[in-house]
Parts: sequence; C-alpha cells; structure tokens
Amino acid sequence: MAMQSNTAIKALQQVKDKIIIPISGAKNLEFSLNSFSTLQELTKYLVSTTGKEIFITNLHGIPMLPSSKASNLRLESFLITLNNETYRILPQNTICQFYAHDLFDTLNINAQNRYLLQNYIDNLNNIYKFNKSIEKDSLIYELNQKIEKGINEEADYRKEIFELTKQKETMDDEFQIIKKQAEIYVTKLLWGGFYVLLSQWMYIGIGTYVVYSWDIMEPQSYLIGLSNAILVYAGFSFRIFNYKGLGIFESLSLLKLEKISKAKKFDLGKYQELVKKIAELKAKN
Repeated sequence: MAMQSNTAIKALQQVKDKIIIPISGAKNLEFSLNSFSTLQELTKYLVSTTGKEIFITNLHGIPMLPSSKASNLRLESFLITLNNETYRILPQNTICQFYAHDLFDTLNINAQNRYLLQNYIDNLNNIYKFNKSIEKDSLIYELNQKIEKGINEEADYRKEIFELTKQKETMDDEFQIIKKQAEIYVTKLLWGGFYVLLSQWMYIGIGTYVVYSWDIMEPQSYLIGLSNAILVYAGFSFRIFNYKGLGIFESLSLLKLEKISKAKKFDLGKYQELVKKIAELKAKN
C-alpha cells in the first residue's frame, strides 16, 4: 500500500473508504473517515489508539480546522504525521497521479512533455485500480512511449494548423473588405427603416391633428401598421429558418455577405470551413 517518494513522504491510498497506515513493530492503524464527524474526533481517536502525537494538515503543511468535517477528506489529499513519518493520503484512484508526478521530477521531464502527458496520467487511474500495484519501470516505459507519441501528434497538429492558417490568410484581406461592405449596407438599411417608420408616424400625426382628422387617417394607420407587421414577420421568419441563433444585424450582414461573395466570386464557404477547422483543432489542444 505504501510507496516511498523522493521527498520521504509515503503515499497511501484510501481503499473502500478506509485508510491503513503501516506502523513498524505494531498492528497497522486502520480507520474510516466516515466514522468521525469532525477532525477533532478523528485526531482524538488516533492519539488514543497510538499513544503518539498526530498532526493532520493540508498539502502545504498548514493544520486543518478541528471543526472541519472528516468526511470532506474523502475527496482531497492531505497529510498525516505520525512518529516522525509523514503520509500523504490520497482519494481513491489518484495514486497514479501522485506517482507519475513524482516520476516527472525524477526523470526531469520538461513542462511541454508534462502537458502532453496530463490527460494520459489522469486516465491511468482507470487502467490501474487503487488496489493494484504499479511497477515503476513499467510506468516509466509507458510514459516514454506516450511522450514520443505525443511529440509526433503535436508536430502533426501544428503542421495542420499552419497549413490551414496559411490558406485562410490568403483570403483574409478580401473577406474583411467584403464583410465591411456588407456591414455598411446593413447599417444603412436599418437606419433607413428607422427613418421610414419615423416618417410614417409623422404622416399619421400631421394628418390626424393638422391636415385631416382621425376619421380619415384611421384606415390608413391600420394599413400602414399591417404592412409593417407583415414585413417584420417575414423578416423574422426568414432569420429563424435561415440564420437561427443570429441577431437581426448579423443575419442581414451574412445574407448580404453571401450575395457580395457570389458577385465577386469569393469562395465564402471555403473560408468559413477553414475558420471552423482551425477552431476545432485549437479546441482539441
């Protein structure tokens, strides 16, 4: 159960909610965190059982509050010092993580390779169960194999990113010009719609209170309102069916962008696909 690390801190695994601390020349100290409500109760039990001073701290050596719930320690690592021996108690299925990082320092594995190995180390706990021993030489071999594979995959990944970005950059300038034209057009269109609406209000107001009366303007007001409602509904339906999830400005800009792209023979679909692929590759990293 216990494995000696370079820092002389022994790593122990919680097994089925139990912690077993080996004591030389005496019976192993075995207890469950679920049997105690607070750390104070746990400490008293350990002191009365061993007759020795016992300290429970976090990984930085800072004592934990006696009133803390003992059951909370089931989900985190902590230190127990007994008879001048310090034990790092790990939650179930985390011994590989502790052991591997100990090997990182031993093998002087650089930061880049540690990053490549991180997901693999996390998955080691699904390969080596907490009650199964781990051969150090075997783990070193697996780590080296993973490093070599990871470096090759990283090189392929960077090469693909570079090639796609290079293709995209050849189209960036033209895309920005077309995009700007589309946005200017839509901005003018929306402001134009606002001025038309304002003109309608002024026409109804002046016709009602200055030139004519509400009896004459009422039918015209209904017709104007109905026309506006039909236009708004048509625009809303178009946006829902064709550009779901986009706002008014974005959907109209994209529509105009597609029209300008066709007129200028710019391959908008290819550009958007390049942007999507680059984003997906970066998300995988």
